[in-house]
Amino acid sequence: PHRGYMAEFYDPSLFKSPFSAGLAAYYTSGIDYLGYDNVVAIYPGSEEASTGPARIDFTRIGGSLTGAATIFKTLTLTLKYRFEYIDARLPIAASHTRRGVTTPLDFGLLSGTSYLSTIAASLTYDSRNDPFLPSKGLYFNVAAEISNTLFGSTYNFSKYTLVVDYFKQLPWSH
Repeated sequence: PHRGYMAEFYDPSLFKSPFSAGLAAYYTSGIDYLGYDNVVAIYPGSEEASTGPARIDFTRIGGSLTGAATIFKTLTLTLKYRFEYIDARLPIAASHTRRGVTTPLDFGLLSGTSYLSTIAASLTYDSRNDPFLPSKGLYFNVAAEISNTLFGSTYNFSKYTLVVDYFKQLPWSH
């Protein structure tokens, strides 16, 4: 069973200025599975190997702070800091066999307590005529998120995202 709770506050125009800010807090816990029926795993406290998808028990508690500035009417710069406490219980060892080759499973997560801390920046250009049902305009977003031990994270990674949406009404007003 999964459980998740989130509380978020975001002010899109701080004191009627071009700046916005927000904060969020969340809690998530549950069980996830990795692999298929051909996974062999050994769990803490057991000397027997079990088969089936590998089980991951986890709890994540965290929050984020967001700040943004509208540079022009259609251009916004956003900065975000996120921090999470992670408690995960993984198998001691797990492997799966595909096409006759047995390889260990990479969970991408550390067993026990770890911390995730990221800093993200994004630049958004939005000239759409309506944010929900646009019929013309351009939406462009480029973002980078970095996690590093320099700002308290157990994990080191970077994530880059590019989104481009172009809207033009069709000749038959569709």
